Amino acid sequence: MEQSSCEATVEIIQTYPDLARELVKMISSAQREIYIAPRFYEPAIGSRMISKVAEGVSIHMLDANPSAVAFEKRLRAAGTHDLKTRELISKFLDQPNSVVQVKRLDYSFLVVDGHSCGIEIVNPTNPDDFFCAIKLESASLAKELITIFHSLANTGETPMQNEGPRAES
Repeated sequence: MEQSSCEATVEIIQTYPDLARELVKMISSAQREIYIAPRFYEPAIGSRMISKVAEGVSIHMLDANPSAVAFEKRLRAAGTHDLKTRELISKFLDQPNSVVQVKRLDYSFLVVDGHSCGIEIVNPTNPDDFFCAIKLESASLAKELITIFHSLANTGETPMQNEGPRAES
């Protein structure tokens, strides 16, 4: 079996608060495009995404939050008392450079500008809980995650590109 080689800078993020802070930093660094599929909602992350749309960054989102309240509804509710915020939220949700779809996912992930990636590792004893996350700087992994994102957005299924080991007969 041939293994693909890819060079990557890797950082392990061990707590959820650290993850939220790192996501805000990653989103803040975006210049062109963000692909995000979050299972959890953090107001600071939503605020940064709204401001990035105002700067012209394209955002593609699969809202994987398992709660009954979708990300879009949370954002719209956040803008009910402030006209400026409401205008930014409308720009984020209603313009063609941002796409939000609701999907059920087993983990969260993020790709910023085709090279920075973040992937959640779920708790093995409770897959609904965060365990840790991996931040990667890798264009090849970013490309694979974007392919997975589009596959999930179009079909809801993860493409089977890499086969695991097979049992000998």
